[in-house]
Amino acid sequence: TNLSISRGERTAVEDYKLGDTGIVVEKDMIVYIPIYAMHYDPDFFQDPETFNPER
Repeated sequence: TNLSISRGERTAVEDYKLGDTGIVVEKDMIVYIPIYAMHYDPDFFQDPETFNPER
């Protein structure tokens, strides 16, 4: 892998409703952000297996 980190995390500072999903991220909940998975998702990047620092 060419990523320096594989995930990030943030703590919610207030309750947050995710659109019309019915999901609520409650205050003080830790949310993990799967950076590695997003970078290898073809829905976000064409040819995700290719190292391309310009994207």
